[in-house]
Amino acid sequence: MSTKISIEIIAEKPDYSGFFSTMLDLPAMKLQIDDAKERARYSDRPKRFQDIRIEESAGISLDNVRMDTTSIEELNFLARRMDSLSREDMLGFEALTEKYFSDKDEDDLISVKELINLTYNLDTVQVIPAISDLAELGNFAVENDFIEDLQGLPDSALKYLDYEAIGQEQLDNDEGAFVDGHYVVTVDYEPTEVYDGKHIPSTDESENAVFRLLVSKAPVDDPSEVMDDAQWLDLPIDADKLREFAEKLGADSIQDCVYYDFQTAIPYIDEDIFDSMEKIEDLNAVAIAYKNHDLGKRWLFKMIIEGEGISDLTAMPEVFDRAMEYEFSIADDNADDFFKRYLNAQSHPDFDSKWFDHVASHDDAQKVLDALGAHVTPYGVISARGKSLYDMVKYPDMIREITEPEKYELIEIIGRPALFSDGRISDEETPDGLYRYDLRSGDNDLINGAIEPNVYVDHAGSILVKEPIDFGESGYIQLDEDSSPNFTGEEMTADEFAARDFFHDDDESFGQTGGMSL
Repeated sequence: MSTKISIEIIAEKPDYSGFFSTMLDLPAMKLQIDDAKERARYSDRPKRFQDIRIEESAGISLDNVRMDTTSIEELNFLARRMDSLSREDMLGFEALTEKYFSDKDEDDLISVKELINLTYNLDTVQVIPAISDLAELGNFAVENDFIEDLQGLPDSALKYLDYEAIGQEQLDNDEGAFVDGHYVVTVDYEPTEVYDGKHIPSTDESENAVFRLLVSKAPVDDPSEVMDDAQWLDLPIDADKLREFAEKLGADSIQDCVYYDFQTAIPYIDEDIFDSMEKIEDLNAVAIAYKNHDLGKRWLFKMIIEGEGISDLTAMPEVFDRAMEYEFSIADDNADDFFKRYLNAQSHPDFDSKWFDHVASHDDAQKVLDALGAHVTPYGVISARGKSLYDMVKYPDMIREITEPEKYELIEIIGRPALFSDGRISDEETPDGLYRYDLRSGDNDLINGAIEPNVYVDHAGSILVKEPIDFGESGYIQLDEDSSPNFTGEEMTADEFAARDFFHDDDESFGQTGGMSL
């Protein structure tokens, strides 16, 4: 599908302080429309002001289209109809819309219903190429004996003819129009009412897909050799049908295929996250989980994966299972507005919240979010897992943070010393010479948990070690009662840890097996 209409969706905020808005390219899948409505907090039964605005349209001008009686779904059907037209039919459609607009008074508006019905019965419209002005049309009319009064005129007299005037007469007779270097004849067009303005005709089931991929067998050399055989793959799909799809393309497996286009109903999951057909089954698992949950769970899912920056497709389906462990607010889409709401929640019940109307401290707003572990997403603000959005948090001591480096807990794990943080240590925060890994919680906190290179779900903390850890083929190290972390009760900075020789320490010693004793 190619974009035919771009719209902006707008809805007033609950406190009337501004507007939510988002852009949407049409035609779109049903779930893409649902997502756009969520981002804009757009309701099919609005209690506040909301609007749809056409920002751009391909081929035709929609400036004089009546928008107060239309819907996103109706505009989407118009865009889908436009996308289904052949090049010749699209030229006929453009000519008809130009004619219908010109027949209206300046202040009259044409309905989307009328435009949709103009996309039908276009086989009664004739398109003639390579005629772009009246003179060319007049010459064409004379050469084809369209003007009876000029039939039989000797060739020597042709140079004296006013071809523009002849072209104008032919244009009027044909109810014609010049469109993109073509001449379109509309006089024989017969209007029809396929769409009654209430019941949008049914379309194919691909509208209900979570993801769509234009897939073909992998080319040997040039992609053009297989492009003509590419087909759209809609997810979710049964595993058996996924194999059948690959077989129809002539591939041994779906992983041996390539994709040329990717459409997603979850904007965060884009081509950076799904970057290889090797991940197609993981992407399908996300689509299955997404379709199996209701709108509320889908909304939360998108807030969580965006807020926590989860980019591992295999970790995403598990997010639905813990979605109710978060607190959220859809009333705000930026840190500053949430900051005011947070301050109001902490104030006395009788406090006049209007005092907060002019509070504008983006730095403090971000500090509150960081202290809470909360995140702002296009769908609202999401708390840290198991936390509240409105917990009391202390104002951070920025001077102390700058002058005093962070201290971590000293632990022993899998027979080696390590520094532990119950938060996330990023690669950027990892000092040179140390190695950062993540801990996954098990059934009993860290006992029966695991050490992994990266953990996105059930994250229990991060560790810093002096030597890299070999995870072998499994990609992780399982922890048990003997190998789970032993907290020494001591704290130190990363620099102190890096400089300390634990095997020759006066206070601590390591045996040959790597065990640490205090």
